[in-house]
Amino acid sequence: MALSKTHRIIWLDEHIGQDGEYRSFKRMFCTTLDPNSQYGNELDILICALNANAVPFIFVDTIEKAIHEIKINNDKQIIFISSGSLGQRIIPSISSTYPNVYSFYLFCALMTNYVEFGLDYLGCLKIFVSELDLLVRLVRDISREMIEQGKRHLIENDPEGALNYFERSRTLELTVNEKDKLNSPFLNHLRLLNGYGDEIGLIQQAENLKEQQDQEREEQQPEPLLPNYDSQGQIQGLIYQNIDLPVAEQILQEEEPELMGQNPDLPVAEQVSLWKQKEEMDQNSDLPIVEEVLLIEQ
Repeated sequence: MALSKTHRIIWLDEHIGQDGEYRSFKRMFCTTLDPNSQYGNELDILICALNANAVPFIFVDTIEKAIHEIKINNDKQIIFISSGSLGQRIIPSISSTYPNVYSFYLFCALMTNYVEFGLDYLGCLKIFVSELDLLVRLVRDISREMIEQGKRHLIENDPEGALNYFERSRTLELTVNEKDKLNSPFLNHLRLLNGYGDEIGLIQQAENLKEQQDQEREEQQPEPLLPNYDSQGQIQGLIYQNIDLPVAEQILQEEEPELMGQNPDLPVAEQVSLWKQKEEMDQNSDLPIVEEVLLIEQ
């Protein structure tokens, strides 16, 4: 869930916690439930899509339980959903006491009963006459928040974080357009995400940035450096893979690894010198030893 570390949705309704009521809502918490399954109705599928891609739900059936959940989630940004009657009782207290509850959604049978109440909370309260309309709006509001979060990651050169938000937002938008059968598909967010006309979509922008960063990382990887040899097999240029080692130690490690550590009391440079002397003597094995030494001295 893209916003699971920072957000919660608390849904207060007196029937949710009672046995035999809202079974479809409770069923969504089963790990085997597929949000796209044919077994769920529109409400189930929208809740499952939000729960899987965006924000976890917490269902409560009393005001006391709602306040308790708000308190224990005081480090989260909370979206609060309620029936009209319970919301009218609890929203004033929540609004004045818990600033982390930043958005309220109310569903009721008759909107005119709550118009006057809603005037006091114009900036944070939305009222709906059906739960489906409420969920459709909630999905799109959260999708918009996720797009904004993704844009921040894009500005911060974090394309993977941006893609996480953008792709989950797209999933929400496709789901809600499919289930909101009474209205024409809302395409504004999808056009932002997928691109429209000559505009490059946010998802493509994030993918382009990720590809660019991957290429830059590959280019910054040092090329394997191997020793150069002349036609007689002698080392040229002292170019070696272990660039953090002293050159003398690189020579010894590259050419005669079995000699490393045989003379631990000698500096590495002297070990290399001994090895080179041995190598040159081996190359002139047909000469008497005195002549070999003379050749080395020369």
